[in-house]
Amino acid sequence: MLKQSILSLVCAGLLVSCGEVNSNNVAANENHSNENLATSDTVINQDLADTLVIEEQPIGAAWQNFEHPFAHFTGNLSDTVHIGPTRAIQDPFDYFSETRSNQFVIIDEGKYVGNSAIWLDGENLIVAGDGKVSILLDVLHDNVMWVAGKNMVINNLHMTHLQPGDSEGQNCSGRVIGFDGADNITVVNCDLNGCGLSGLHDNLGNGTVYAEYNYIHNNSLGAYTDIDGNVWQKEEEHPVFKFKQNLIEDNGHGLNQELYYEDEGDY
Repeated sequence: MLKQSILSLVCAGLLVSCGEVNSNNVAANENHSNENLATSDTVINQDLADTLVIEEQPIGAAWQNFEHPFAHFTGNLSDTVHIGPTRAIQDPFDYFSETRSNQFVIIDEGKYVGNSAIWLDGENLIVAGDGKVSILLDVLHDNVMWVAGKNMVINNLHMTHLQPGDSEGQNCSGRVIGFDGADNITVVNCDLNGCGLSGLHDNLGNGTVYAEYNYIHNNSLGAYTDIDGNVWQKEEEHPVFKFKQNLIEDNGHGLNQELYYEDEGDY
């Protein structure tokens, strides 16, 4: 569990005075597994929130083996923030309506539904799910998440739209994660699926985005796209996205929901 990992950081002396976290030490000492992603919940319709479960992935598969999610993080963190149903802060969509920097944000297990994108702006930010965390968008014409900041890590989140998109006419104009003016971003151990025209989208002015050990699947147009209309279905050399052992499958099928979810329950 993430809480145990955080405790291990404390015990290793990575939380220095005033609550700062040195990222070089985090990268050297953190040793995570991808157990949380193995049986993530998926929601296709808000009214049927508990009816669909992602097909179980084998724990220990090659695409899940990584040592730490913070290898590319280069900043310091001054605060730890918890978001969850029983916390003082309950809604990640509301919380990230403001710029956040220098924070380790832990989102408790659960399903969080919003009607506009989560915006990650600012710098020196780690956003991590503790357990099965689903970030769900209930509108078609927005990304689930926009990233416009510097030096961030997005770790262990399942993100999807609640309605499917159609590649013809692109009626779902939202992607799962869109990047605009972002640099040194790591997306790791995340499940990016459903409706979104693509799992990742290179919009304008981006530096480097590391996409590592993610499950990118069932997006209606492709695995990842850019502002020029290019669409990719597999890991290839790219000026922005730097890929490492992602599981990419079943993207680009438009509204063929029978193909998407035939083995994952009725909805």
